[in-house]
Amino acid sequence: MTSEVNVLKHFEKAQGGILGPSVYDVDDWEAQGIIMPFYVMNVIEGESLIQFIQNRGKEWIPVFMIQLLGFLQELHQQGWVFGDLKPDNLQISGHPPKIAWFDAGGITKLGRSIKEYTELYDRGYWHMGDRKAEPSYDLFSVAMIFLNMYYGKLQEPSGEGRPTQLHRLVHHDRSLGPYQKILWKAIEGKYASAQEMKRELMQVWHLQKREQTNESGTYSRRQRLLLKNLAF
Repeated sequence: MTSEVNVLKHFEKAQGGILGPSVYDVDDWEAQGIIMPFYVMNVIEGESLIQFIQNRGKEWIPVFMIQLLGFLQELHQQGWVFGDLKPDNLQISGHPPKIAWFDAGGITKLGRSIKEYTELYDRGYWHMGDRKAEPSYDLFSVAMIFLNMYYGKLQEPSGEGRPTQLHRLVHHDRSLGPYQKILWKAIEGKYASAQEMKRELMQVWHLQKREQTNESGTYSRRQRLLLKNLAF
């Protein structure tokens, strides 16, 4: 518990533009001669990332992934990797909607072995790399979160090679269009930083939105709301 508290205190003032947990107090509770340490955290109100996308639409996926990549860039620059990055550790809060993270249990120092992970978001499980704590480990997880949000659910691998299954998952649906190259690049570990992936994702997203502008050449109200969420 001490390790997790120290990590939370380290990052509570540097959330990378998104919401995250904060520690208010640390204390011990004694009952029947047994001392149990505990800590008090803030409560972030909102709804799960999965539920938000189901209710509001897939067009929000790249917006929230861009926000998440901004946070990861700061995390990596400070010498840490999130590790156990998955939809269950993310939720949407506030207005305009912002992505928020919680559960610092998997955050690991750069260069060490990932201490917590969830198989479907772990590149080692998919035979796409090792479990060394480095930026590309988190970026693989970002790509898998994107695919989970897009398809609604990730399927467990079947008998064929896992890298082959991932390739098909990324490339078989043409509606993923320009995002396919970015996702596969992240899955293969080809990005040098979260900032690089964020920049390419923003370029594709803005290009799509320009193509969707109305006849007057301006963004719709809904598109302006999405744009506003990129400014964090």
